[in-house]
Amino acid sequence: MRHNLDKMIIHTEFVKLPVLDGTSMRAFVARPEYPHLTAGVMVFQEIFGVNRHIREVTERCAREGYLAIAPELFHRTGPNLKAVIATWLLGAPTRRPSPTMG
Repeated sequence: MRHNLDKMIIHTEFVKLPVLDGTSMRAFVARPEYPHLTAGVMVFQEIFGVNRHIREVTERCAREGYLAIAPELFHRTGPNLKAVIATWLLGAPTRRPSPTMG
């Protein structure tokens, strides 16, 4: 995909990276269209994976001239980790105040 945000044209894509255990890890990559790269940046995900916010951070790095990559570190957990965590959070018991507390 090609973006023209903030005057720097960048390209983004998802790639598959081989892992030593034989699986593959998906990663979001953003790079400037005219790469005169001197460095790269690895963007680490939050617990919810490579979501929109993480992709936007990766794109901002690319607009500054860096090759940026955000690997899906929880790739072994499965693609619906976000749904599992959200279900757990919504179903987690809440603490209620003790009746003796005023």
